[in-house]
Amino acid sequence: MVKIIADNILSPLGETTRDNLLAVRDGRSRLQTHRLWQIPDPFVASLFDQGQERPTYEMLVLSSILRCLDGCTLSGRVALVLSSTKGHTIGPDAHPFGESARRIERLIRPFLPKVESLTSLTVSNACVSGLSALIVARRLLEMGAYDYAIVAGCDVQSRFIVAGFQSFMAMSPEPCRPFDEDRCGLNLGEASATIIFKRCSDDEDFSRQWVALPGYMRNDAYHISTPSRTAEGSYLALTAALGHVASPLCISAHGTATLYNDEMEASAIHRASMGEVPVTALKGYFGHTMGAAGILESILTMHALQEGWIPATLGFNALGTSRPLHVVNRLQPLSTQQKQHPSFIKMMSGFGGCNTAMGFEYLGDTKGCEEILGDIKGRMCSGGEAKLMEPALSVRITPEGVTLCGEALPVDGAKGKSMLTALYRKYVGDYPKFYKMDLLSRLGFIAAELLFKKEGAHAAFDQSRAVLLFGQSASCVADRSFEATIQPGDNYFPSPADFVYTLPNIVLGEIAIRHQLHGETCYFALSERDDALIRQLVSQAFLDPATTSALYGWIDAPDDDHFVAELYILNIL
Repeated sequence: MVKIIADNILSPLGETTRDNLLAVRDGRSRLQTHRLWQIPDPFVASLFDQGQERPTYEMLVLSSILRCLDGCTLSGRVALVLSSTKGHTIGPDAHPFGESARRIERLIRPFLPKVESLTSLTVSNACVSGLSALIVARRLLEMGAYDYAIVAGCDVQSRFIVAGFQSFMAMSPEPCRPFDEDRCGLNLGEASATIIFKRCSDDEDFSRQWVALPGYMRNDAYHISTPSRTAEGSYLALTAALGHVASPLCISAHGTATLYNDEMEASAIHRASMGEVPVTALKGYFGHTMGAAGILESILTMHALQEGWIPATLGFNALGTSRPLHVVNRLQPLSTQQKQHPSFIKMMSGFGGCNTAMGFEYLGDTKGCEEILGDIKGRMCSGGEAKLMEPALSVRITPEGVTLCGEALPVDGAKGKSMLTALYRKYVGDYPKFYKMDLLSRLGFIAAELLFKKEGAHAAFDQSRAVLLFGQSASCVADRSFEATIQPGDNYFPSPADFVYTLPNIVLGEIAIRHQLHGETCYFALSERDDALIRQLVSQAFLDPATTSALYGWIDAPDDDHFVAELYILNIL
């Protein structure tokens, strides 16, 4: 069992969870129109105060974690799991994605005197990063790898991100209106949010505690930036999570207020026969806080239900989806019975086709707690301890050449970046979208193609195959390319086709779409290659009962002349 022992939200609405909860209860928002960073058009966002002391990504993460640790003693083995869409990878002081976790690890280490070991990593899964990080952290505790997990999500807005979303024509010129008939786009936001998980023995006291239930990640395998018309990935994730939640009092939706995301979520909820369950969406208060969103919105929903109410969806007036949905448009009090044992589902969806859902359940007074615990355990039908084979197939690609299952592959003398195109023409040739991909996606796509072709008839695993990729530099080549298109003046011409590839998890979406893989997809940024940690993170994916196979490995491309992909296929014995 995994329970939540501490949490914090740091946002423009306040520095504590309590501050932010009261703001939501009172219907307050910090969404306002801004003209910043030499961006030609104004935009609506919830931002920290502008000035010389404007907080950086790492400052916000550190501040939230330290507030969470205040009065909280951790010991033994601790995992620090960060979640971010862009982290500290853009701007004049940018550094490799994986480096931020190591820096924050060093900064918080003095505040953890009883901790034996501290292991850090970052989950970067676009908009679902926060909930993906919670799912991964919970599994790491469930499998006994760690005793505690600090899960912290954050993103800081910038010219880069605002220009990117504006290029998609996805930004609303007014405060967003999730699920409303007059919704016209999203707003961005800044925040840092932290949850601390503890792995507990069966005889530990769970009274007045929130328990983290199993969560799931599923891919649409439809489009890298457009929600699935059938809501396939969202539906699969939601129904899997519902298997662990007896009677959720509400669904905390992603609710970006874009036309197609809200429609897709409504379709998923309808397909899961949950149309009568109250739906709440919080982006009207905070905007889309990206890597913080899944954690922040989970924390607020927990505390609101614990206090006896479901948050209102700020900005919602009349339903604007084709499927019926019970959207909460004003604070909804809970009955006395509902207050005793609330539970809910958190949903997220994002670029790269990734969708997530996870359940949370509150155990009230000690009386009756054992019976409730027994019921929860009965619903914990995870995959358990999977016995994994040694990787049967492997591929290694560098600028110098390709090795497939230990044998050199002919590349007709091509070297460097041009070698990837030569490989495509020689061994694939029927997927012209390849030419639109950035370097990281081309690298991962070619490596996966070679492995799947080698595997032959068994290559199509649909929902049972996870795709897990690890690296340090993330999408830095695409970042530099997009940055060149958003310079002030005549050089400002942001392209959505360029912006979408600045998300490192897009390579996963490309692989999933090509092979119609609806299973788990996740990108992890590490400070350096660590094969033991990679194996551990691959193992946790097999706690999902649907996962029987994984495509995984290290993929890194700091520039056009230096790159490596070392991928494997792993199956359950």
